[in-house]
Amino acid sequence: MGVYRWLCVVVIALIALGGCTPKQFNTASLSSEQDLQSQASKYWKKEGWWSLPKSSKKVAITEFSVEYVTKTGSQSYNAGLIAVAQLAGMGKKEYRYDEQMKQQLPTDLYNMYVAELQKRGFEVIPAAKMWETKVYEEIASKESGDTVKAGHSTGSMFNDRVGRAYQHGQVYGAAGTIVVDTGFFASFSNPVGKEISAAAQAGADTALHVRIKVGIDSKGRATLWPGSIVNVYADMQSWGDDNYGAKTAGAITSKEMLYFADPVIDAKNYQAFKGDVYDINGPEYAAAIKDVFPQYAALSIYAFKK
Repeated sequence: MGVYRWLCVVVIALIALGGCTPKQFNTASLSSEQDLQSQASKYWKKEGWWSLPKSSKKVAITEFSVEYVTKTGSQSYNAGLIAVAQLAGMGKKEYRYDEQMKQQLPTDLYNMYVAELQKRGFEVIPAAKMWETKVYEEIASKESGDTVKAGHSTGSMFNDRVGRAYQHGQVYGAAGTIVVDTGFFASFSNPVGKEISAAAQAGADTALHVRIKVGIDSKGRATLWPGSIVNVYADMQSWGDDNYGAKTAGAITSKEMLYFADPVIDAKNYQAFKGDVYDINGPEYAAAIKDVFPQYAALSIYAFKK
């Protein structure tokens, strides 16, 4: 199971168990580089045992995308009043975003992420350079707006299959980059190897594959969700015929659901079979995310630099 799919299972399990409690993102405590560096591991977890080589200076971002959480809920496998109520909408949530905002926000955040990388000494290879390599065009990709689904069986020590918690989302890519297809069938075309080769051919020594997960909490506040991931491939090695591998490969994942102070919804209402439906104010939502994203991005950079 890939890191991203494994992570989805963990996140859904946390939601099902009530362990995904929103916490306020206190950016006031992140006013200096020392604060950002010392608190990076509080917000981002390094998966596995790996270290970014000190020689890593030139970065190519092969994917930068935003996953908008659009639905969450659970369904009991057992017959009874709870199962009937869940079918009717109990516990379900649906989040409706402005389409124009969904398309524009990833590009805005990408530009912010590039700026934060540059502030910390990295040279960022323009995405156009990767398009000049034939291999970047060959990477299996998906259209922006593609739906992603994840689920997890819920249970207890006496019954390991009493229900299922689920989460749906939509993924939108930044302009100029692709949304890599990480599905089962696409894996046979070696998309990761092609990402690494495209980055190396474009002049990078490090490739980053970034997906930021965002949503709304139950009070209508913009949130950065657990499950954001930065895959890191570094120390490129030529395998001949313009093919490259990475001696260093790893990932960091975001750990907590972080909210901002004010609600950014126009309406919240209950609808049969859908549950609580949130209509999100696009400009206010984008402004809330962008207001704190530079610090969030900086934390991720310090997390994978360690």
